[in-house]
Amino acid sequence: MTIETTMINAIKDFTMGFETYNYTKRDYQEEDILDYPRQIIIEAMLDKFYYLKHGNLKSGKSGSDVYASRKREESKLAIKQAKGGEIDINTARQAKVNALAATAKDEVFSNMMEQLQQLYVDTYGEEYIPYGAPASGNLPTHKIEVTKDMEDELKDIENMSIPKRVA
Repeated sequence: MTIETTMINAIKDFTMGFETYNYTKRDYQEEDILDYPRQIIIEAMLDKFYYLKHGNLKSGKSGSDVYASRKREESKLAIKQAKGGEIDINTARQAKVNALAATAKDEVFSNMMEQLQQLYVDTYGEEYIPYGAPASGNLPTHKIEVTKDMEDELKDIENMSIPKRVA
């Protein structure tokens, strides 16, 4: 059992059945009162894993994907520069181990994000876009129809002149 599976199962098991009174039906009904906190926990975990994987997108210098690619490049360079001595071979080995560890960590983050996203979609019926992710996911992909009166209003706004301020 992997850590991803264990965490997903723990989140799924985070439930608490509670009887609440439904005033419209005038009867008690069983309800999971931890549904909303579970949603917040999944969203927070997706936000954090996204940041750990991609880092600050503005700087482009952080994140496990950038770190893993940098370690792979360092490994290639260390192997290329090794001249056959014991120190060179140990340096190349260490660089290779660091690259493998960074790649494994990046894969764990990717797998965890995929499983959390799938859990979110299965539970709440829509995909969650983590904080800091490109906003294109929430924008419509089809062209929006603009009615004639809206076009006229837009033209009027564009043609409006802004009065100059008199000092």
